[in-house]
Amino acid sequence: MDYAVTAREILEQVGGEQNVASATHCMTRLRLVLKDESGVDDEKIKSIPGVVGVMRKSGQYQIIIGNNVAKCFAEFNKLGNFADESASGAKKAKGKRKINPVSAVLDAISGSIAPIIPAIIGVGMIRVLYIILNFWIPAEHNTMTVLNAIADAAFYFLPILIAFSAGKKFGANPYLAAAVISDELAQHGDFFSIGTNDLTQYTLAADRQNEKLEGFCNPHHEAILRLIEMTVKNGHTAGIWVGICGELGADLSLTREFIRMGVDELSVSPAMILKLRKNIVEMNAD
Repeated sequence: MDYAVTAREILEQVGGEQNVASATHCMTRLRLVLKDESGVDDEKIKSIPGVVGVMRKSGQYQIIIGNNVAKCFAEFNKLGNFADESASGAKKAKGKRKINPVSAVLDAISGSIAPIIPAIIGVGMIRVLYIILNFWIPAEHNTMTVLNAIADAAFYFLPILIAFSAGKKFGANPYLAAAVISDELAQHGDFFSIGTNDLTQYTLAADRQNEKLEGFCNPHHEAILRLIEMTVKNGHTAGIWVGICGELGADLSLTREFIRMGVDELSVSPAMILKLRKNIVEMNAD
């Protein structure tokens, strides 16, 4: 099956790139948010090679492809920038149509859960493999230990995966969404290590390696410090230690603030260890 041809014909039949506000997919369906569905002929869509059927549901035009929908979506996305359903075009398209409240809720749930289904299925298959191998290999074996850890991975990080996915669905910063559920994540982790470099640039939406945006990437911003303090508090409430890595760990002007927050560890380069130690000793002397 040539999914490049299928994707091109689908795009033509739904009104072209200008009529597609956003596109995503689940396990079997290509899910499109169209600006105007009235001109789309369902029968012509069904006649396209590779298309099994169509549905109009939850404010989406859903084209049933089958298990190879990911391949079709990859080809479809080459024809335009449709991947991000939280894009402003999708929001405007939905805003122009009256959507049933129940459909809107179901759309929000499915849009948040669908992207992480492959990860859940993947670890589920590994769990099956683990159970089968366990008939011959003891659970204490190194191989079984690794397989068990992999099989638990998606569920271990499920809160942060859902937060990230929901952040994209609702048009929020997905990294910020993941950070604010640290209280949930703390229930499943043994420690927190806060990467302040990425936290800063994703929270402030400013690439720290871009010279034109460097001035906006302020690691001392109140939002960054509040996120760190919130994470420390949530970690300690759950009984786990919280450390800081990245450039802020070596920022001597923030050492006192981090100690006040209760940060348990500051990860710095060897060259900064003595300077940081001196700074802490002087604070204790005060």
